[in-house]
Amino acid sequence: MARFYKVRENGSTFRNEIVAGFTTFSSMAYVVIVNPLILSFANMDEGAVMVATILSTLIATLLMSLFVNSPIAIAPGMGVSTFLVFSLIGKGLLSWQEALAAVFIAGAILLVLNLFRLRARFLHAIPPSLMKGAIGGIGLFLITVGLRELGIIIPHINGMISIGAPLPGPTLLALMGLLVTIYLLKKEFQSAFLLGIGLIWIVSLATHMSEWKGVFSLPPSLMPTLGKLDFSAIFTLRFLRALFALYLVTLFDSSTALLTLYRFLGFSESNKELTKALYADAIGTMGGAFFGTGSLAIHLESASGIRVGGRTGVTSLIVAICFALTLFIYPVISSIPPFASSPILVLIGVMMLKELRGIAFNDITEWLPPFLMLIVMPLFFSIFLGFVVGFIAHLLIKILSGKGKELSWFTWVIAMLLGLFEGMNRFS
Repeated sequence: MARFYKVRENGSTFRNEIVAGFTTFSSMAYVVIVNPLILSFANMDEGAVMVATILSTLIATLLMSLFVNSPIAIAPGMGVSTFLVFSLIGKGLLSWQEALAAVFIAGAILLVLNLFRLRARFLHAIPPSLMKGAIGGIGLFLITVGLRELGIIIPHINGMISIGAPLPGPTLLALMGLLVTIYLLKKEFQSAFLLGIGLIWIVSLATHMSEWKGVFSLPPSLMPTLGKLDFSAIFTLRFLRALFALYLVTLFDSSTALLTLYRFLGFSESNKELTKALYADAIGTMGGAFFGTGSLAIHLESASGIRVGGRTGVTSLIVAICFALTLFIYPVISSIPPFASSPILVLIGVMMLKELRGIAFNDITEWLPPFLMLIVMPLFFSIFLGFVVGFIAHLLIKILSGKGKELSWFTWVIAMLLGLFEGMNRFS
């Protein structure tokens, strides 16, 4: 193993790698709880989605370990899962079976782009300010979803919201857990999310707000979601519109995280291992869709393991093993009430807002388009509309400011396609 993973050559030890693996797992174990919760809002079987989440994470993270030799873990992205449920399925654009088909095709597109080494080029052709605005807008969208599921904000038919009152016991308990989790994050506890969920769960058990269901069992059946992809609507406008938006969300969510982590590791963006890593998340996304979950993403929580010394695929191997073991504690996971994990959506959203720090706020052509994305996505409850407004605004303001030469051909194509899909949807 030492020779295969080149542990010493990468300046690490087995002890560091094992500690890093457990650290990364504890930082992102919430995915096993939160992702099934999100997809259950689309009437998908929660037990089957949990198994699909674990299996897809296991496969993709093993690919990172064995073929990329990287300490980075891959799992379903909360932003993409939220987009699937609330922007595609919830708005009646796709059924959940069609949504899984769209995820599979999006993964296949990413894989083909990787084969021709075009994915990184496309990524660099997108204006950085729009990428940051998209990630920040999805973060605000997640915050809105989390607060809505907790009953703190209540949407109205006219598009406005109000504060829920009086707040029920579970909501008050969730708010308490939210504050504790924020404190733990401030103190840099690597497993802050997991501890926050655990605290709310324990108190809910003590106050009879939830039910204890046991510890060990065989995994629930995967059959309710396994292979349920529906490609029948593949040539319809609604499917193509959804697929295009899903591709953008997946591209932004995963690729930017990967670039961030590789910079953290001290690698250049031209490093050949980065290209290999892009294959892992594309293949993992296709596998995840077949099992029954949303697009996979590189998880920034991997930075917690890297911070304590993880440098090779041994770290991601430990993460994969830990996720595999969670298959057999479904009673524990199913005992955790939804209000215990909803606060994590809020905090993930807040953390995604960190991307806004790199926007040039002294240049209106750079900050106005992402600012519009931040407004549109949560207020109109539509990530796709946020993309439309952001890209078209960027195009127009650059042209009107005499900076049209700064626009890449890819930005023109994306803006025109977004406008075309939205226009055809509005007037069809």
